[in-house]
Formats: sequence, C-alpha cells, structure tokens
Amino acid sequence: MTAPALAILARCRRLGVAVRADGGRLMFRPASVVPADLRTALAEHKPELLAALTDPAPVPTPGDPEPLDDWIGRYWRPLNPADPAEAAVLRGRRHNRLKRKQGRPPKSGQNEHFIKTAQRLAREYGVSEMTIRRDGQFAEAVEKAGTLDPELERKVISGKGPPKAAVIMAAELLDRYPDLAREVLEGRRRRPRGGTP
Repeated sequence: MTAPALAILARCRRLGVAVRADGGRLMFRPASVVPADLRTALAEHKPELLAALTDPAPVPTPGDPEPLDDWIGRYWRPLNPADPAEAAVLRGRRHNRLKRKQGRPPKSGQNEHFIKTAQRLAREYGVSEMTIRRDGQFAEAVEKAGTLDPELERKVISGKGPPKAAVIMAAELLDRYPDLAREVLEGRRRRPRGGTP
C-alpha cells in the first residue's frame, strides 16, 4: 500500500470513519462526516484501498523470518504513529535491519541499477531517502544511548524524551565521555564548545 492510501485510511480513522470493502464497493460509515476532498481521495485510490482491505497484512507467526518489529513498522504503526519520534524510530530500525540483512550488492562490472534500502523505504513510507537515513541514525542512537537511561526508548516513543539532536550527540559521546553523554541526554549540557568537552 502506498503512502497516499495509508494517509487516507489514517485520516478516516481520525474522523471516526469505518472503511470496509464490500465486494467491489468501498463502504464508509458514517458517511455524513466524510468531507468532499476525502470522498474524492477515496474514489481516486479505490482499487488500492479495496485490495488492501480485502487482503490485509499478514500477521507474523513465531516461525516467520520477518521480525515482529518489521511487521509493526510496515503495516500497523505508520497508519497513525503516536508521535513523529515513534515513527522515526520504527522506520530507522527497519532501515538498519534491512541494510544489515541485505549488505552491499555485488560488483558485477555492469551498469546495473540497484535500488538502495533507503530509496525503497522512502517510497513505501512517502518520505525522502534522507529522512530514512536520518531515522536509521536516530534509531541506532536511541539503542546506544539507552545504556545510559533504560527508559529512553519509552520516553522517545511517547514524545517525552530528549530532542533527537541530544540523543544522537549523547550516543556519539558515550564511548569517550560517558559523564558528558549523560549530561547531554538529561538536558543539563548542550553541545560541547570547540568540539571538545
């Protein structure tokens, strides 16, 4: 499902509109709260929405090779993330996992075009390739800086955590200056002046 179709379903959910497929028809209730622009969008994306509603996302089983976190990142949470930071962490984790799993494409000497992981995910989520890469960096930083604060991930996902820049900086400082990294993460210290603590 593309980002516009996901956005349409998310908007319907926010309005309290139930959308379902009934044969070849797209049904939505209560129809009285659906504005004209949303009706147009539903009509434009009808085939895609019907396909998604009649063939829901497969739920992973314990033996599936795809981790549950990937499933959540792909099908469930992008519809309505509680916070932009939550969406960033989930996209970033998925990017990092897929990158590790795929590795670099082999060099063949041919002018083959390989779609990068970030490009593929950017298309899927409807964001830029650079956003996916930054999300990957942020997800790594949340994991690394989580050694300083075990509640960091929960705080970030709930929107009550430190700013992204502070989390990334704390992760960069952690190996050489753990006390400074803790201060940055707790908001007691900003970026070190002159490049050194």
